[in-house]
Amino acid sequence: MGTEPTLRVGLVGNGEAAAAVEADLRRIEGFELLPTGDTDSAEVLVLVHDASSEAGSQLAALREHSSVPVVLATASPSSELARWALDAGIADVVTLPLAQEAAFFAIEKAARNARRQD
Repeated sequence: MGTEPTLRVGLVGNGEAAAAVEADLRRIEGFELLPTGDTDSAEVLVLVHDASSEAGSQLAALREHSSVPVVLATASPSSELARWALDAGIADVVTLPLAQEAAFFAIEKAARNARRQD
């Protein structure tokens, strides 16, 4: 049986939360975590929501450089943020601290949905 291809995942964010997400993503088999800032070769981007910034401005800055699916990771989930994420075209929202199974599912789902649309 063949092995599953490695999914190239980019991480966008700063601070302790982004560092924790990076460490968690490195533990997930099947993902190649790209160097910080490499949004060009990513198949999916994980945007770590910085509570001191508005998620919309973070996404807008990201969309200037990439159109790949985005999974939003946040320590401050709310129904308002979830509705905004859906309206903004975010593929999925995961809460911090990151559960590896949930992260794997959200990122894999985002990548598969993007492939189906191509």
